[in-house]
Amino acid sequence: MFSGKDLNLIKMLTLIFHSFIIVAIFTSLQAPFILQVPKASFVIIDASMGNVTFKNANLVGLTPSGEIHISGDVVRVAYLRVFRAYPNLTIPDWTYIRATELKNALEKTLTYMNMSGVSWRRGREEGVSERVDLCRGNWSEVTYERLLTRTPMRMEGTVPFQEYMLSIFSILSTLGLVVYNTAGFKKMYNASWKATVTVGLIMFILLIFFGSF
Repeated sequence: MFSGKDLNLIKMLTLIFHSFIIVAIFTSLQAPFILQVPKASFVIIDASMGNVTFKNANLVGLTPSGEIHISGDVVRVAYLRVFRAYPNLTIPDWTYIRATELKNALEKTLTYMNMSGVSWRRGREEGVSERVDLCRGNWSEVTYERLLTRTPMRMEGTVPFQEYMLSIFSILSTLGLVVYNTAGFKKMYNASWKATVTVGLIMFILLIFFGSF
């Protein structure tokens, strides 16, 4: 394009769309493993949510100005984070805790809740607090509009064979797309090996990046 040569747009788009046949092939190969993969148990050890609503709530917490008692038919929280930590508020480095050690870590930790933008109503009475660290509480129902983040931990120590195969086929599918399109790019534009490898690396990085979402 920059050298003034024909862009071959139709051929390039045809190459790209044909390459998705590779995805279809590897997806069909994954199907038997998807059907056979056993269920796995996970525990969420850290999560944050937006626009949370507690109904019929009685909460006791700490604010920058001291202890606070919140009692309301409806308690709204703009931002809420729930996490597991030791009684001294030290958060374990969960990335280094293996599945075999997870149960012991959960028994030694407690659930903590930090809330920002808290407002409540009981009858005609209303209250507002910018920040509340929950000490204890109870409620009849809790809902949220958005789940912002979550950190799951797998309870089982072993990963089944089917999951390994799904990962392998996923990687092979990505590599197949890259190789096919890179080879087509080289042939279509008579590109040098340096340009071909560069295009292949960029394509691979983009596929991995968007695939992670």
